[in-house]
Amino acid sequence: MSSNPVDALIEPDGSDPVPDMLENAVGLSFLSPSFYIQQFCTSVIKSNPWDWAAEQLSGD
Repeated sequence: MSSNPVDALIEPDGSDPVPDMLENAVGLSFLSPSFYIQQFCTSVIKSNPWDWAAEQLSGD
């Protein structure tokens, strides 16, 4: 057994543990018009309008 605590560390997993469908149902996202706008833009235009707006407004 090693006395160095760093040896016991493992790389964290970057996956989302909660499925998106469950998050949308629990958060009632299906009731929001912005949910459908985002779904439309993501599937048709292949761009997320909310990410684009945040990028434009936040600056560098």
